[in-house]
Amino acid sequence: MEAQIFLVQTQDIKQIFGLFNVKNAVRHFRFSIVKQKLLKLGTGGLTMADADRCVCCGEIVPEGRQVCLQCERKRYIYTIPDIPPSLNKFAGRENVWAYRADKKQWQALCAAYCRPKPSEPIKKCVVRITYFFRTRQRHDPDNYNGKFILDGLREAGIIEDDSFKNVELQLCGSYDKENPRTEIMIKEL
Repeated sequence: MEAQIFLVQTQDIKQIFGLFNVKNAVRHFRFSIVKQKLLKLGTGGLTMADADRCVCCGEIVPEGRQVCLQCERKRYIYTIPDIPPSLNKFAGRENVWAYRADKKQWQALCAAYCRPKPSEPIKKCVVRITYFFRTRQRHDPDNYNGKFILDGLREAGIIEDDSFKNVELQLCGSYDKENPRTEIMIKEL
């Protein structure tokens, strides 16, 4: 890593970090945040636009971390090495047996891959489902609405209920030709 030097006033570091001296800023944040990301010199002076922040609550975190320690205790991330079938597969068809078989399969996948489970089912949470598709073909979010996954999480005892009252659902799609998968992030509220 190349060393970069910035002219920074001690008062600015105190204001940004809320710490008493520059030594604490160096020790707590490994100063690389200050060197690389935190400081932007411009019309407004120093800003925190590029600082490493917790993806859950927005607090400043040490470089390389995505989540602060407080949020890490309330967050579960699971990866299932498959993608559920599109609901177009079942729309307007009379074969309910195929739907039931797929639903049962996804309940089993959730039970197998969603480990470790919380000690008791989560009452209120945000569930973010990210599908990593094998192709860049267009995929509609309404066809991958998370039904099989939410039902599987409920059956596995990870979430208490999958109603709107208890779950805020976020759907995302991405591309990974080598490793198509479904990533589930559950954040307890």
